[in-house]
Amino acid sequence: MRIGSPVKLWEIANEKKSRLILALDLYEKTVVCGKLNQKRREEILEKCISLLEELKNLVVGVKIGFPLKFSIGMDGIAQLIDSFKRNYYFIADFKLSDIPHVVEYILTMLKEYGFDAAITQIFQGGLDEIKERKINIFALVMMSHPQAILFERNFYFLICEALKANVEGLVVGATKENFLKEVRKIVPNKTII
Repeated sequence: MRIGSPVKLWEIANEKKSRLILALDLYEKTVVCGKLNQKRREEILEKCISLLEELKNLVVGVKIGFPLKFSIGMDGIAQLIDSFKRNYYFIADFKLSDIPHVVEYILTMLKEYGFDAAITQIFQGGLDEIKERKINIFALVMMSHPQAILFERNFYFLICEALKANVEGLVVGATKENFLKEVRKIVPNKTII
């Protein structure tokens, strides 16, 4: 099953007249020696809820990765998504990289938690083999940090892999302006975040 372009993302963007995506990377160590500090977890979750409430008219999407997952857990993330699923497009930023059937399973589970999309690595190949896609996929083709040399050297290969997998969008680090311009020329019809 293919779900197509990130329609929800663009509907919200047009409605809010915005293209802002918030990286919700609020984090603090809430686990000590394998035990969760429930009080601190709740405080971080409340801070996230307050922030999303405050930004409701400005921000289109919310990117959630491991820092928040380790701070509030997947149940906290599910609660957050459920509270704001009509207001935001939620992107799982766990940069998935595994064999196709494992990635497919993880994508299915992320959809169960309420995510609209997920960011995947593309180096491992095989994304084109995933048939049951109920969630949008954004392929990481360029990271923003200066040490992303392997991404720079393999940039065109990664774009080809992403196109072969027919992903809904690409992720390009905004600090790499020359790569951002290049990807817009090569794939003008894909969503780039």
